[in-house]
Amino acid sequence: MQYQVIDHLSELPEGKGKILKIAAREIALFHIDGSFYALDSLCAHQRAPLVQGEVIDGQLLCPWHGNTFDLSSGRCLANPEEKVRTYPVRVQGEAVWIEIVDTAA
Repeated sequence: MQYQVIDHLSELPEGKGKILKIAAREIALFHIDGSFYALDSLCAHQRAPLVQGEVIDGQLLCPWHGNTFDLSSGRCLANPEEKVRTYPVRVQGEAVWIEIVDTAA
């Protein structure tokens, strides 16, 4: 696996999310309950900006249509066929790293 440093702990406060541009993708990075989650920034249903959604108990609420997505798997709870891509994240010291993946997949 190849990882790239994308952020620092001090730049993303607990309970917040932000958009990162990596290669040709926009990825939403969330810092929730001490863990980091990275997923495609747009909802698979209507391409809503997921970073604007509320996170409740590990579930991300789409700001446009209310569907919830599991932060770990990207699966939509109401419609399991609907999914947003997730990316492995790790923290080393103060640096947050995301796995570089083939953007064509």
